[in-house]
Amino acid sequence: MPHRIDSFGNVFVQVGQSPTVMFASHMDTYPLIDDVGPVDIRWSRGMLATDGTTNLGADDRAGMALMIDMINHNVPGLYAFFVGEELGRLGSINAAEQWGANRHSDTVRAVVAFDRRGQRNITHQRGIETCPTHSTKNCLRVERTWNELRSRPKRWLMRL
Repeated sequence: MPHRIDSFGNVFVQVGQSPTVMFASHMDTYPLIDDVGPVDIRWSRGMLATDGTTNLGADDRAGMALMIDMINHNVPGLYAFFVGEELGRLGSINAAEQWGANRHSDTVRAVVAFDRRGQRNITHQRGIETCPTHSTKNCLRVERTWNELRSRPKRWLMRL
Protein backbone atom coordinates (compact mmCIF):
# COMPACT_ATOMS: atom_id res chain seq x y z
CA MET A 1 0.00 0.00 0.00
CA PRO A 2 1.54 3.35 -0.98
CA HIS A 3 2.19 5.43 2.11
CA ARG A 4 4.15 8.43 3.30
CA ILE A 5 6.05 8.82 6.57
CA ASP A 6 6.64 12.42 7.62
CA SER A 7 9.78 13.68 9.38
CA PHE A 8 8.14 13.12 12.78
CA GLY A 9 7.27 9.46 12.09
CA ASN A 10 3.54 9.82 11.37
CA VAL A 11 2.28 7.46 8.63
CA PHE A 12 -0.22 8.66 6.00
CA VAL A 13 -2.14 6.57 3.47
CA GLN A 14 -4.38 8.13 0.83
CA VAL A 15 -7.25 6.19 -0.75
CA GLY A 16 -8.89 7.95 -3.69
CA GLN A 17 -8.25 11.37 -5.16
CA SER A 18 -8.67 14.62 -3.17
CA PRO A 19 -9.89 13.06 0.10
CA THR A 20 -12.48 15.08 2.04
CA VAL A 21 -12.26 13.04 5.26
CA MET A 22 -9.22 12.25 7.38
CA PHE A 23 -9.35 9.16 9.59
CA ALA A 24 -6.92 9.24 12.52
CA SER A 25 -5.55 6.88 15.15
CA HIS A 26 -2.31 6.68 17.10
CA MET A 27 0.45 4.08 17.05
CA ASP A 28 2.25 4.72 20.31
CA THR A 29 1.59 2.86 23.51
CA TYR A 30 2.05 3.42 27.20
CA PRO A 31 4.48 2.57 28.58
CA LEU A 32 6.74 3.37 25.66
CA ILE A 33 9.29 0.79 26.78
CA ASP A 34 8.40 -2.78 27.71
CA ASP A 35 10.59 -5.24 29.61
CA VAL A 36 12.56 -6.03 26.43
CA GLY A 37 13.28 -2.39 25.52
CA PRO A 38 11.76 0.27 23.26
CA VAL A 39 8.86 -0.91 21.11
CA ASP A 40 9.98 -0.78 17.46
CA ILE A 41 6.89 -0.25 15.27
CA ARG A 42 7.39 -0.40 11.51
CA TRP A 43 5.44 -0.70 8.26
CA SER A 44 6.02 -4.22 6.94
CA ARG A 45 4.34 -5.93 3.96
CA GLY A 46 1.39 -3.54 4.12
CA MET A 47 0.91 -3.87 7.89
CA LEU A 48 2.00 -2.14 11.07
CA ALA A 49 4.27 -4.54 12.93
CA THR A 50 7.07 -4.79 15.47
CA ASP A 51 10.52 -6.24 14.94
CA GLY A 52 9.29 -9.52 16.47
CA THR A 53 10.94 -9.12 19.87
CA THR A 54 7.92 -7.43 21.47
CA ASN A 55 4.14 -7.08 21.07
CA LEU A 56 2.53 -4.17 19.22
CA GLY A 57 0.23 -3.47 22.19
CA ALA A 58 -0.82 0.00 21.01
CA ASP A 59 -3.49 1.67 23.14
CA ASP A 60 -5.40 2.55 19.98
CA ARG A 61 -4.99 -0.80 18.27
CA ALA A 62 -8.74 -1.06 17.64
CA GLY A 63 -8.66 2.29 15.84
CA MET A 64 -5.68 1.20 13.77
CA ALA A 65 -7.39 -2.09 12.92
CA LEU A 66 -10.54 -0.26 11.78
CA MET A 67 -8.51 2.09 9.60
CA ILE A 68 -6.47 -0.73 8.06
CA ASP A 69 -9.70 -2.59 7.28
CA MET A 70 -11.16 0.56 5.71
CA ILE A 71 -8.02 0.96 3.58
CA ASN A 72 -8.28 -2.68 2.50
CA HIS A 73 -11.92 -2.03 1.48
CA ASN A 74 -10.93 1.11 -0.49
CA VAL A 75 -12.95 3.52 1.65
CA PRO A 76 -11.89 6.95 0.31
CA GLY A 77 -9.99 9.14 2.74
CA LEU A 78 -6.69 10.30 4.11
CA TYR A 79 -5.57 7.91 6.86
CA ALA A 80 -3.24 9.29 9.54
CA PHE A 81 -1.44 7.01 11.98
CA PHE A 82 0.05 9.41 14.53
CA VAL A 83 2.98 8.94 16.92
CA GLY A 84 3.51 10.67 20.27
CA GLU A 85 -0.14 10.74 21.44
CA GLU A 86 0.78 9.36 24.86
CA LEU A 87 3.36 12.15 25.25
CA GLY A 88 0.87 14.97 24.66
CA ARG A 89 -0.36 14.52 21.07
CA LEU A 90 3.09 15.37 19.70
CA GLY A 91 2.62 13.65 16.33
CA SER A 92 -0.77 15.17 15.55
CA ILE A 93 0.33 18.62 16.73
CA ASN A 94 3.40 18.41 14.49
CA ALA A 95 1.21 17.31 11.56
CA ALA A 96 -1.22 20.19 12.19
CA GLU A 97 1.67 22.69 12.23
CA GLN A 98 2.87 21.32 8.88
CA TRP A 99 -0.67 21.20 7.45
CA GLY A 100 -0.43 24.53 5.62
CA ALA A 101 2.30 23.15 3.37
CA ASN A 102 0.40 19.93 2.75
CA ARG A 103 -1.70 19.48 -0.38
CA HIS A 104 -4.57 17.95 1.65
CA SER A 105 -5.25 21.15 3.60
CA ASP A 106 -7.53 22.38 0.79
CA THR A 107 -9.61 19.19 0.45
CA VAL A 108 -10.07 17.63 3.92
CA ARG A 109 -13.28 18.93 5.52
CA ALA A 110 -13.78 16.49 8.41
CA VAL A 111 -11.65 14.36 10.73
CA VAL A 112 -12.81 11.13 12.36
CA ALA A 113 -10.55 10.10 15.26
CA PHE A 114 -10.73 6.43 16.21
CA ASP A 115 -9.74 6.72 19.85
CA ARG A 116 -11.55 7.01 23.15
CA ARG A 117 -12.12 10.33 24.82
CA GLY A 118 -11.09 10.56 28.46
CA GLN A 119 -10.61 7.53 30.65
CA ARG A 120 -14.13 6.42 31.59
CA ASN A 121 -16.51 5.96 28.65
CA ILE A 122 -15.67 5.02 25.11
CA THR A 123 -17.74 7.09 22.71
CA HIS A 124 -18.60 6.85 19.06
CA GLN A 125 -20.00 9.78 17.13
CA ARG A 126 -22.07 9.35 14.01
CA GLY A 127 -23.17 12.60 12.47
CA ILE A 128 -24.51 14.60 15.40
CA GLU A 129 -25.48 11.56 17.52
CA THR A 130 -23.05 10.47 20.24
CA CYS A 131 -23.43 6.90 21.50
CA PRO A 132 -21.71 5.94 24.78
CA THR A 133 -20.53 2.36 24.49
CA HIS A 134 -20.42 1.34 28.14
CA SER A 135 -23.33 -1.08 27.67
CA THR A 136 -23.71 -4.13 25.44
CA LYS A 137 -26.65 -2.58 23.58
CA ASN A 138 -24.63 0.50 22.67
CA CYS A 139 -21.58 -1.56 21.70
CA LEU A 140 -23.78 -3.46 19.26
CA ARG A 141 -25.05 -0.15 17.89
CA VAL A 142 -21.48 0.96 17.22
CA GLU A 143 -20.66 -2.35 15.52
CA ARG A 144 -23.78 -2.05 13.38
CA THR A 145 -22.75 1.48 12.44
CA TRP A 146 -19.27 0.22 11.46
CA ASN A 147 -20.84 -2.52 9.34
CA GLU A 148 -23.02 0.12 7.66
CA LEU A 149 -19.90 2.17 6.92
CA ARG A 150 -18.18 -0.84 5.38
CA SER A 151 -21.16 -1.74 3.21
CA ARG A 152 -22.06 1.80 2.07
CA PRO A 153 -19.04 4.05 2.76
CA LYS A 154 -19.92 6.86 0.36
CA ARG A 155 -23.46 7.18 1.72
CA TRP A 156 -22.22 7.24 5.33
CA LEU A 157 -19.51 9.80 4.60
CA MET A 158 -22.06 12.09 2.94
CA ARG A 159 -23.67 12.47 6.41
CA LEU A 160 -20.53 14.18 7.66
